[in-house]
Amino acid sequence: MATAKKISLEDAIAIVDPEINSILSRDYRSVLDKKITILDLSYNALKVNVYRNTKAHVDAYNKAYAALVEVLNDKATRQYKSLEDIPDGYFDKPNAPFIYINGGDDNRFIVAKNFDNIRSFVTERLSKDPRLEKTSFGQSIIYDPIRDNKGRLTGDSKRRTRTKVDIGHIATEGEINLVSPLELKISDILTLGTQKSNPIIVAAAQKALSDLYAIQVEASYSFKNTSAEAIETARSKLGEGYVVVTLHRQRLNARFSQEELNVFNKLRATLALQLSKVPFHNMSGSNTILEDIKEGIINTIKFGKSALKKHITHSKKTAPKTLAGTVQITNSVSTVKKPPVVKAPEQDPQLQLTSLQSFINTHLQDVISANMGDGSRRDVLNYRTGRFAGSVKVEKLSQSREGMITAFYSYMKNPYATFSEGGQQQFPKSRDPKLLISKSIREIAAEKVANRLRAVSL
Repeated sequence: MATAKKISLEDAIAIVDPEINSILSRDYRSVLDKKITILDLSYNALKVNVYRNTKAHVDAYNKAYAALVEVLNDKATRQYKSLEDIPDGYFDKPNAPFIYINGGDDNRFIVAKNFDNIRSFVTERLSKDPRLEKTSFGQSIIYDPIRDNKGRLTGDSKRRTRTKVDIGHIATEGEINLVSPLELKISDILTLGTQKSNPIIVAAAQKALSDLYAIQVEASYSFKNTSAEAIETARSKLGEGYVVVTLHRQRLNARFSQEELNVFNKLRATLALQLSKVPFHNMSGSNTILEDIKEGIINTIKFGKSALKKHITHSKKTAPKTLAGTVQITNSVSTVKKPPVVKAPEQDPQLQLTSLQSFINTHLQDVISANMGDGSRRDVLNYRTGRFAGSVKVEKLSQSREGMITAFYSYMKNPYATFSEGGQQQFPKSRDPKLLISKSIREIAAEKVANRLRAVSL
């Protein structure tokens, strides 16, 4: 009896390496949140993260920081001049209250037993103080649109308040206490790869760590202003099991979160693609699942958040079939039915070009990233910062009388046009970004318009 089973990208990685999959799915934030947490409120750290470095902003920041210090002095009941003054074993107590280190502008910290204690103080007591209302340390009013039970906008909105700043973890190379959940995850993958003497895992993890550290560097975001001497003092008092966090502007924090997500998604895809090049002996009739994984990434965006095509699994062993648009990732041999053919545009009046354009642009960056090299390829463009993949956009679609659809796209030509025909780095021709873009657009649109689409650069 045939049974249908949905296979996810996580399932695919679990088949290749269950230990890697376990690390990728592990919740590291909860691990960090339970550690003793130090919120760096020193003058220079907050200046870097909350205000821009212009005269007008610096003047505003000086006033805001003075107000912040005033509120801290009033509301923090347990104060010490230095981290050295914290009593031994203070945080061993179950409900130990937070401590305010009031040692001047270069040594100003909140130290708490865990992350939740820090967040509670910032959101419930600090940001709500009227003295901080007009500063970036106060709160902002947000109006959330209300939807009915069918998800439709009602035209009404709900008022709420939230802090203008977020508490952010810090991923800094070489600092054991300036860490983020993603950094811990990648570091564990690196450790596992080293233990297994697996250069594929090691290289992927090292690249991901490099990308993670580069996020803050590219944003001119530096924690050199964090008082190294004070942090060293904390080690002598608290040991190494603590975490340093700081305050970010909401927009900066959201940017870091999205870029960290991009690093994680790229790492996961790279591991799946690279590990699947190794002979996979658990699959009858096949020694590689590279193409299956690659198609799996494409199909994930077409058939659900993480679900790939359904596999019809038979108990009887049969020769595997390779069909266009199918994924073969099972422990037993599978045969897959061809997906239903979507009507061509001239046969389906409901197909709207605007809807197709939106569909393509929604998934374009992910598919281009998946189709790029992992950093060592010479025949195609390699994925490095994600700038190229993120710059591509389908600007318009047109349809001929015969039903042929043309996608006109734009991309960041400086510096990537150098790899196109006529550019200084035009060879090999296979590195032309137009080829990569056209291929990705066609893959996304394949289920909607079959072979009736071509892509043209503007």
